[in-house]
Amino acid sequence: MEKHLAEALSVHNLNLPSYNTMICAMVQKQVKALTTGIIAGRLQQDLEKILSIAPKSIKLSEIVEEMRQPHEGDGSDGVVVTCTVEHFPEKDSDF
Repeated sequence: MEKHLAEALSVHNLNLPSYNTMICAMVQKQVKALTTGIIAGRLQQDLEKILSIAPKSIKLSEIVEEMRQPHEGDGSDGVVVTCTVEHFPEKDSDF
């Protein structure tokens, strides 16, 4: 019985590098299958949250006023910002 058991458990010509490669590939496939949907859903939620913070539009005058307000009483202009607005003819654009 001992002889039969030893024969049944013996592994001949075991190629560990190819075995390890096969196991790693199987694990990677399973991890990818399990996490792809989770990651995609989480990314979608994060993007929706980030995009919901900012207003859909804002006037340049509102930005200027917000930048100017902290310096209203100290006599300084604060950080000087230059903004150039150019109008380009519309070319199949939403802008």
